[in-house]
Amino acid sequence: MGVYPETVEQLSAQFVALLIAVAVLFLFISLLALFKANLRINWVRKLIKNETSQSVVMNRQELRDRAIKVKNNAGHLWMEFDETLIEAKVGNEYHLHNIYDASHFFNSSTLASGITESRMLAAVPGFLTALGVIGTFVGLQLGLSELNIGNDAAIQEMKAGLAHVISGAKIAFMTSVWGVTLSVLFNFSEKWFESFVRSRIHRLQVRIDELFPRFSAEIQLQKIAEDGAEARESLQGLAERIGEKMQESLIEATSGIQQGLEASLEKIMAPAINKLVNETADGSQKALEQLVEGFLDKFGEQGESQRQAMDAASKGVGDALSEVATLNRTHKLK
Repeated sequence: MGVYPETVEQLSAQFVALLIAVAVLFLFISLLALFKANLRINWVRKLIKNETSQSVVMNRQELRDRAIKVKNNAGHLWMEFDETLIEAKVGNEYHLHNIYDASHFFNSSTLASGITESRMLAAVPGFLTALGVIGTFVGLQLGLSELNIGNDAAIQEMKAGLAHVISGAKIAFMTSVWGVTLSVLFNFSEKWFESFVRSRIHRLQVRIDELFPRFSAEIQLQKIAEDGAEARESLQGLAERIGEKMQESLIEATSGIQQGLEASLEKIMAPAINKLVNETADGSQKALEQLVEGFLDKFGEQGESQRQAMDAASKGVGDALSEVATLNRTHKLK
């Protein structure tokens, strides 16, 4: 067979070979994409295979170290997922909660984009159908080129040309059959690969959501309320401790001030007070001496006056007795 087809059969064979080559090529690309997607999914599944909701808290750093070392896209996805995890205490145990569902990171677009997001693979069935139709029309054109329906054509020649067109059309339409058949088979295979990968990704998402429950708005509100209660208790205890410390500091400061004042009074005021007391004592003693002296002087003057009065009275009494005695003697003489 040469480079250019000389008959409809050769043309049809070349188109069928082209259709098979295109289908096999893109089927190989689909299998390669499926293999890569399975590698990513299997790596994540293996990473969390033996983990529980309690063990992931202790092994979080180890999981991150393993994700950093891996070369495929799954390690980067796990690092991004780990950044959204929040460690929270539930009862007496700590758990890791995610802010976003696992489907936000581990989905068909991130783990199996070569199958689920490839526009080229999605267009292959259309390519195969279109190639089959093109082969059919080219075969019909070659067959019609052999038909001679001119006025000078003989009947036998026209019959031979018409038979050639019908025979060519039979073979040419085989390219459409092959194109449609390969399109259906490839479309079925591609959709089965996509369904298989999506199923595995969904199971992976369920597994991850079991290990890292969603940190919902209700849980956040409950956590805020618990933290608020703990904060109030802490602030209350802190206020009490601050009051006690302030009281102790105030007592210490008051004691210090008192001691300082006492020292200052003892150092500065004591000499002045002692001097004042001494001066006051000396002045009081002098005043008392003056008072006593004045009292004694007045008392002496009064005593002298009483003595003189008593002397005068004694003298008066003596004179009166003398007169009485004289009168008695006179009376006796008479």
